[in-house]
Amino acid sequence: MTSRRIAIAALGVASALGGWVYALLVRPHMSRWGAADEEVRMALPGDELDSPIGYRPISKRAITIDAPPEEAWPWLV
Repeated sequence: MTSRRIAIAALGVASALGGWVYALLVRPHMSRWGAADEEVRMALPGDELDSPIGYRPISKRAITIDAPPEEAWPWLV
């Protein structure tokens, strides 16, 4: 086997391994960043909608704002 083929095979293996690491370790963490367990389980508006291509992303991200809504809302708008 030539060194070029070995390099291409190594690149393929590294790419596949990187995809698996992302899918198993990184993506689950990113899809629920900042959300508590009860927030992840809670149903949100739009959860019942389906994509025209059949893909339903399951991502729930959250942030806690330690302020009353009257103070936080102007910053969000």
